[in-house]
Amino acid sequence: MKQKKDTRFWLTTFFEEQEQTKHPYKSFKREIENNGCFKVKTDTDTVKIYTPELAVIFTSKELPARNMDTQTETTINGWDYLNTYIETYKEGEQYFETEFKVSPNTLYGANAEQYVRDIHLNFFHVQHTGANEGWGYVKKQYPFILTHKAVKEFGYYSGIVNKVEEQVKKYPRLFATFDKCEHNLPPQQTETKTEQETENDFTLSTIEDWLFEFKEK
Repeated sequence: MKQKKDTRFWLTTFFEEQEQTKHPYKSFKREIENNGCFKVKTDTDTVKIYTPELAVIFTSKELPARNMDTQTETTINGWDYLNTYIETYKEGEQYFETEFKVSPNTLYGANAEQYVRDIHLNFFHVQHTGANEGWGYVKKQYPFILTHKAVKEFGYYSGIVNKVEEQVKKYPRLFATFDKCEHNLPPQQTETKTEQETENDFTLSTIEDWLFEFKEK
């Protein structure tokens, strides 16, 4: 069932408390630092979340927030936004498969360098949303004001980022200079891991158990 109105929520209390030791934020942060992402599995899909803030939002059933329309304090169910993220995440993956799928001609042809350069520019520099630079912004940012519209953007570009990282890992020689800037822009580094990632998937049913165990400890 779709929301009739996409209410804006300011996550003031959440941002103030996220660094406290009792908050699972730090555990999500370690998970992402160690494995590059936090994975959530549903019955049909697996998605990656790249920031601990989004991981906390999507796994919190009672998230303190301020309704910006009524200017009242309330709590919201962050899980409601996870479905929105998953839906657009798959759309982002499909977009990359359609527009940037590598072919044998690209792998071994004269256009290989241009192909990598195009993905590099889109990943690090092109302003796709008007404010955020590159697809890779989802690895560093999170929505300060929570709306389904904002989550849709994060889901969409996270799906693209996942596909880019799959390409980098699958074709390491082709993408050897992917994160190197050859123009007059500040150099940036991608957080893509080329070594075998430690698998640590979380299903919707186990997230609740995991959070409970964390609180018990």
